[in-house]
Amino acid sequence: MPRPRKNTKRTAITRNTPQPTINETSSTTSTAPSITIPSVTITDNSEVDVLSDIEKNDLNELVDKNTANFSNKHRKLSNGKKTVECNHQEVDNVLVHKPLEISDDDDSDTIDATIQPASPVNTVLSKETTQQSQLATLFINESKVFFLRIRKPTPELILSLARECARYLGITESLKAGDIKKKGCGWFSTWRVRLYDQCAVMAFEFLDRYSVTMNDLPNSSHLRNFVSTDDIADIFEAQLKQVKKDQLFEDRSSLTMLKNYLAEAILIMVCYFVRKNIDCATYNNASKIRRTEWRSAILIDLHALDHMTVDLHVTSESGITIAQDINIRGYMNWNH
Repeated sequence: MPRPRKNTKRTAITRNTPQPTINETSSTTSTAPSITIPSVTITDNSEVDVLSDIEKNDLNELVDKNTANFSNKHRKLSNGKKTVECNHQEVDNVLVHKPLEISDDDDSDTIDATIQPASPVNTVLSKETTQQSQLATLFINESKVFFLRIRKPTPELILSLARECARYLGITESLKAGDIKKKGCGWFSTWRVRLYDQCAVMAFEFLDRYSVTMNDLPNSSHLRNFVSTDDIADIFEAQLKQVKKDQLFEDRSSLTMLKNYLAEAILIMVCYFVRKNIDCATYNNASKIRRTEWRSAILIDLHALDHMTVDLHVTSESGITIAQDINIRGYMNWNH
């Protein structure tokens, strides 16, 4: 049974969730747990050493700061130069309205995060700038749609998405594969950080509400009752802005996929925190190294859940179906 719709997003952590069979804590009121958010650095002159570093550890880019609080609605990831809101508008602006050259030459080891434009002497710059701006906009928007189907795509899958966007726009120039892969992996890594943060918030909310022990761990059914449609809308807020949201939420099969995915992700966190005896205060006060160890262990299991939403039926707000039509299973090494 879904929980009553919340009037606001997770600014307060009072829930009217159907109670699982595990024992509820005796206190009648609970203080919303707060967790310190790590920061992610996104600058126009950032460098990425090698692609495998991004794949091995989503959170190597993070800089933990104990000044932010998980319970804040917007959960900003910031640095001294710019702040990334939940809608990722600032992230979008890294590419949008900047010329973009993409070529099949994948030999470069490092790139400028802005993806520099080509400069042939005889090029008509105004036409190319318009085309590349359209490609950059379409690519990031379709990437957001794609994130609903898969959170950690392979670099080749990201490149395939970019090529389909170029083909849709009638752009015949070659694409610089290395730049596209690294830029796309950077976007998905940023969105995974927010997903992890939000799921960790809900995991500690669950632990705050219920008495969970090693001998009385919750199961998938408990967490499916705990996750609501509002939670889906909150956690995937940035991505849902780019899709036909009403159509997606009316599709019971697709909505169930997203709900079950979040339930399993939060269950993994709840069980891990209980086994490691990690409460909210312990999490907040832990060192950067310790928190990275916990996240890395959890993320391995979270990535294995991507197959749960691969068949999600989702269409861009513009009606474009590029992200929907790509055969994800053809690129992933799954046994599902």
